[in-house]
Amino acid sequence: MINIEVLENYNKTRKASARNLVCHAPSVNLNFEQNGNVTACCYNRSFVLGRYPEKSITEIWNGDKIKELRKYISEGNLSGGCSACEEVINSGNFEGSKARYFDEYAEKQSSVWYKNLFFSNKKELTPKVLEFEISNSCNLECSMCNGYFSSAIRKNREKLPALKNPYDEKFVGQVSEFLPNLSDAKFLGGEPFLIDLYYKIWDKIIENNTNIRVHITTNGTILNTKVKNYLDKLNAGIVLSIETLNKERFETIRKNASYEIVLKNIEYFKDYAKKKKTYFALAVCPIQQNWMDIPELVEFCNRNEITIHFNIVWTPDTASLKFFDKNQIKEVIAFYKQQIFSFKGRTFSLNIARFNQLIDQLVFWEKEQLETGQENNIQELIGSGFGDLEILDINTCLVLRSLLNEYSNKELVFLKEKITEILINHKVKETNFLKLAKIIGYNNSLHFFNECMKYFTINNQYISQNFQEKVEIITNNYRSLSNSESMDLVIQLNNAGLFYSISYINKLSFEMLSELINKSKN
Repeated sequence: MINIEVLENYNKTRKASARNLVCHAPSVNLNFEQNGNVTACCYNRSFVLGRYPEKSITEIWNGDKIKELRKYISEGNLSGGCSACEEVINSGNFEGSKARYFDEYAEKQSSVWYKNLFFSNKKELTPKVLEFEISNSCNLECSMCNGYFSSAIRKNREKLPALKNPYDEKFVGQVSEFLPNLSDAKFLGGEPFLIDLYYKIWDKIIENNTNIRVHITTNGTILNTKVKNYLDKLNAGIVLSIETLNKERFETIRKNASYEIVLKNIEYFKDYAKKKKTYFALAVCPIQQNWMDIPELVEFCNRNEITIHFNIVWTPDTASLKFFDKNQIKEVIAFYKQQIFSFKGRTFSLNIARFNQLIDQLVFWEKEQLETGQENNIQELIGSGFGDLEILDINTCLVLRSLLNEYSNKELVFLKEKITEILINHKVKETNFLKLAKIIGYNNSLHFFNECMKYFTINNQYISQNFQEKVEIITNNYRSLSNSESMDLVIQLNNAGLFYSISYINKLSFEMLSELINKSKN
């Protein structure tokens, strides 16, 4: 839950009409993920409202799951997959919260669905915003990214086959039905200008409703004649992702990108937005590799009257500032607090507010480390029984805690590797497993084990006797799954890469896999 005092301060930064709910996303927005999952926004990946093409967009919008999430939100309950915004708001980083981006639609729509919330026979209004993340097609291999969002990373770094894409012409047709009443359409990636289906959706927008505010988040490397022609016909705002103005660090972080080309394209996008009277903004991921360059980016944006937005990076642990030790975080905070920005242009106030709230986020993480004593506890555990586990370092434990707190869908591959290594390869004993569970954030070791087993069915010979019964229940339950539930599990296992690793397949029941796959095809 959000701290009451923090919530009051948060609401002071919002317009009065939006304050009746912490977040209005479930009443106005649908987000389409790469694997067909549909959620209320791109921050909430665990509370799945439905899956395309198993359900149509209309069925999902009027379905029981979205009504359930709306009910949670109406009660101020953020346990429906909304922990990312909960943490960010509690830290005081209000501008970093995804929830506030839906406040502008509150007056237009939320009161209607709120009144009819418990009447299942009444359809809700149509969504005002659609967010598209329907493909991981991308030409870059950014250091803080993964194969779920980049086809290049999936192929070259993770050595996994391409993700199966469920979206098709029928999907474009279903989207078209919502365009007359749509206010905003957001296109993310992958890299949007490399995703063929986006051009078909843009064609429909051009045909049906050019008043739709189109938002495109690009890595800035693709700008050809085709892209320019489409942009001329659209009412598009551009968000360009960049981490630093240092050429060497830029091309290290954003592998395959040309620093010179991106800077040149920034000028084009900036002029385009001015001509179209939309906006051009920079989205920045403050990470371990670029924290020292953030003030220069802020000054650059102030000087060029560009707004800046800071993405909060939780994973991987080798990139997220959250996993700096307390001395490193203290150093970053001190460095940021001593900054003086000289150029005070049109965007100065907003950019400085966002920079200061980034500092608040870091202070929150520093305080969190000091209060929980995570670092010392994990070191003590390693020294008293986990000394032989090379992979069980401090960052691994902390990132597991973060991933299991609503972020597992986004990092299935990473989660699979770390948990299976701990549970299987090192044959963790019950007593040590209990200690590990408590440090990662679960007072009940079986609760932690359940969270692990949501995604992985493993051979019970590797688990201590006390967990045998639990494993058997989970491994036997697959027989009672429906065809659609079987398909869901197969897709999750597939996305986790389990079907492409012989070492992991050897630890699974071939009978179980075969039956699951056959059922999922029906």
